[in-house]
Amino acid sequence: MIEHSKTSHWYMRFLPAFARRRLEGRETLLKAIDNSGWLLLERMGRVVLGLLIGSWAARYLGPAQYGELAYVIAYLAFFQVVATLGLDGIVGRDIARDRTLAAELLGTALFLRVAVGILCWLVAVGGMAWASGWHDRGVWITALVGGTLVFQAADTIDLWFHSQSQSRHTVIAKLLALLLSSGIKVALILGKAPLLAFAAVTALDALIVAVGMLVAYRRYPCEKSWELHAVQAKRLLHQSWPLIISGLSVTFYSRVDQLLIRQLLGEHALGIYTAALPFTVSWIFIPAIIMTSAAPIMAKLRVDDQRRYQIKVAALMRLNVVIALAIALPIGLFSATITDLFLGDAYGDSAGVLSVLVFANLIVFLGVVQSVVVINEGWRWIVIASTASAAASSLALNLLLIPLFGLLGAAYASVVTLLVSVTVVPLLLSKDLRGIYRYAVLGRHPG
Repeated sequence: MIEHSKTSHWYMRFLPAFARRRLEGRETLLKAIDNSGWLLLERMGRVVLGLLIGSWAARYLGPAQYGELAYVIAYLAFFQVVATLGLDGIVGRDIARDRTLAAELLGTALFLRVAVGILCWLVAVGGMAWASGWHDRGVWITALVGGTLVFQAADTIDLWFHSQSQSRHTVIAKLLALLLSSGIKVALILGKAPLLAFAAVTALDALIVAVGMLVAYRRYPCEKSWELHAVQAKRLLHQSWPLIISGLSVTFYSRVDQLLIRQLLGEHALGIYTAALPFTVSWIFIPAIIMTSAAPIMAKLRVDDQRRYQIKVAALMRLNVVIALAIALPIGLFSATITDLFLGDAYGDSAGVLSVLVFANLIVFLGVVQSVVVINEGWRWIVIASTASAAASSLALNLLLIPLFGLLGAAYASVVTLLVSVTVVPLLLSKDLRGIYRYAVLGRHPG
């Protein structure tokens, strides 16, 4: 059984007296803060090591080999969506509603994910072989990296710890796995290992995480043994298919640029393009953490005071734009220095891509705030319309702009696609959202 003893809340002694007074005795809130802190630690560890070790690996492999690996990862992203089955939110919600169902929910989800993961793995390898031929190295890379489609099923264990606000157990396992896999990558670089070895370590990372999850769960299990439940399996699959379709749509518009770059410009160009991405996408954890903390408060405020709720949302939008600008301006100005320092001369063209894509964070950070509004209002049609428009615009813009401007064309297409899906389409469909944006930009109260 999971432990329920109070944690030490060591950070309390560093807080101002008025903050301590407000938090003392509020164990539910303190437990949530503890849980978020561990999640933040894991995310920051991944960002730091990902940038350092990932950049070193990209420098060692060179643009062509790095692009070859990136293409397979982009290709497998579609299968990853299917393999996870969109079950995280559904299972987490159902456990929160009735904890006695945890064992059959988790057991059923794990079985489904393993079965579908194996199927996706086989189909992915077969698809790559059909497209490139069995003797192509991409087939072997797909076979190796594709192992993550099966091993990621162990993330189901994480849902149990999340539901109990005990993420520290799995965070420790993930951080240890991250350190181990990072050490292996360093050894591969120093030992001048071939590309296939780096593909293998990607799957090995997922396997190490899976083992760590299992060890953590054996120490803190739920009350009953996990079991496959046919009725639950049918219900979960019925509820998950819209999420799978939505996930595939998101993956399409976020990955189609990489697939088209490889087809139109080659693997060398794809390596240059993807090497810039970690310096732009790594910052998403900042608005995610802000909104994770703010979301429950905003949901309650929406019920109590609609006008004040809209004003607070506008204020959060402004805050996130300021943070995004604080990140984008220095990275954009010093993109050439950053790429030269981390990636080397071979990736000189990555600087231009980075200087464009980093400003997409302004839209992404806005979108994180806006997603809370969409959830609170239940605007599913906006999500569907935004995702569909993003998929269409991404494909059309990349096909148009890549031949005209090369890698910069793909970067421009990504920014415009985000602008369409996050702002243009939602604003056209929602008067309330237009009011929030009006106040965020002009200072005029919504309504």
